[in-house]
Amino acid sequence: MDVFSLQPGMKVARTIYSGGGGVLLKEGTELTARHIKRLVELGVPFVYTDDGLAPEVPVEDVVARETRSAAVA
Repeated sequence: MDVFSLQPGMKVARTIYSGGGGVLLKEGTELTARHIKRLVELGVPFVYTDDGLAPEVPVEDVVARETRSAAVA
């Protein structure tokens, strides 16, 4: 979901990492207005959110986390 569409109370479905590979928000974190503001400030374009509609459907990474971190760095 686009970060500008996020609302407080939504849950993060996948851990969000910084450009350096550090964890910004862990999977399962309930978003607050402060979290959303910070994600916008950091330039995070989108966040996987848990809408509860299909919890049994796994979402696979297209790009490995290590590859993504290296590309951002």
